[in-house]
Amino acid sequence: FDPSEYEQWYWPGDAFVHNNELKVFASEFHQVDEGMWGFEWKGSAVFTFSLPDLKQIKIETFDYGIQNGVHYGHAVYEGNNYQYIYGLKEGKAHVARIKDGNVAGNWEFFDGENWSDKALDSKEMADIDGSEQFSIFKEGNKYYYLTQMGSLSPEVCIYSSDNPFSGWTNKKSLYKTPLDSLNKNLFTYNALAHPQFSNEDGLLISYNTNSFELADHYKDAGIYRPRFIRIPKELYLKKSNNID
Repeated sequence: FDPSEYEQWYWPGDAFVHNNELKVFASEFHQVDEGMWGFEWKGSAVFTFSLPDLKQIKIETFDYGIQNGVHYGHAVYEGNNYQYIYGLKEGKAHVARIKDGNVAGNWEFFDGENWSDKALDSKEMADIDGSEQFSIFKEGNKYYYLTQMGSLSPEVCIYSSDNPFSGWTNKKSLYKTPLDSLNKNLFTYNALAHPQFSNEDGLLISYNTNSFELADHYKDAGIYRPRFIRIPKELYLKKSNNID
């Protein structure tokens, strides 16, 4: 059985570079029903590419997400000793970690207080209803968790912590994504931070726009194009009123 691209495909997630290799997390989806939303997540993999020629070296699958229901690979943070791998389960973010970029090696899972080698011990790292994809990054001596809020909210928020896996507080609302008031089918989702492209004008953030009706995309292909904004850093770096 050789499924077509309309029946089975991978969607890329976050990525990191280790030992001059690019490792890209990807989610495997299958079309299980008719229509635009008839797909289902079936598992996760990591694609490894050589640099700088981007030749595919291997594909590694892992079943931790199948075991505990966490959709891993939506965000990655590279610390000094670990790569932290984030995912979402029932609207809440979870985190695991690996050493030396070894995705095929032993994973550890944050259980709310400590790290466990058992996937089923994973607990949410914050009581935050966020979007499926999000960003974790560090600036100065603080870690930041940027997410568009859940239930397809247009609000983009950021939280801070002293570590990359717990203690997310000091919620700040950064932006509300605009929509065409004449088309009620549209929604925005999955805002991401791109700190590597930050400059004196601020933090670069992208977000997606989609429609609940497939026909809208044929009428206006511009709906699905990426949107980018810049947020002044003083909005989240300076001290301000906590809105938790």
